[in-house]
Amino acid sequence: MVLDLEIRRNLFHLIFGVAVAFYVLFVGRSISIISFAVGILICVFFADCLQRMKIPVLNWIIKKMEREGQIPGRGVLTFFIGGLIITSVPWFSMETVFIAIVLTAVIDSFTVFIGKYYGKVIIYQDKNFLGTFAGFLAGTLAVSPFLTIYQAAIVCLSGSIVELFLPYDNITIPITTATVLTILTTLI
Repeated sequence: MVLDLEIRRNLFHLIFGVAVAFYVLFVGRSISIISFAVGILICVFFADCLQRMKIPVLNWIIKKMEREGQIPGRGVLTFFIGGLIITSVPWFSMETVFIAIVLTAVIDSFTVFIGKYYGKVIIYQDKNFLGTFAGFLAGTLAVSPFLTIYQAAIVCLSGSIVELFLPYDNITIPITTATVLTILTTLI
């Protein structure tokens, strides 16, 4: 069975994102900042190289995973930028960074998994109600072992709204969810 491009992309996004979240939680702030910075440099280097020459394995990966007309590796690059930003903010605890990265992967992936095939009621541009609700629900369930159900729902709602309306969701979701979670945990 050949998986649709968007399903492949978002399955990778989900697995890679959750793996990165656990990595960040395990290695701590300093190593995570270095890792994200190195990841950004590697993405920029390979994106430049891929526009000038053919690198067999990378070209095959890009062909299987990237949308037509996109800068190669743009999604991974923006994911690393979002991760670097929230990891660099000292008032975001590493647990908050972990949750924000998990939510970035889960909300974004489930929005596409469900919305692309089952969503009919368009809310904004090509985004639909069912996809947005699926991202919200999956995100809430994913982080509920680490937060109260109310905190999880509020943080996921903020991430789902950002995913729905703002571009570059790999940057905006982690910043928004980390900020909202920090405010919630400070107040409650």
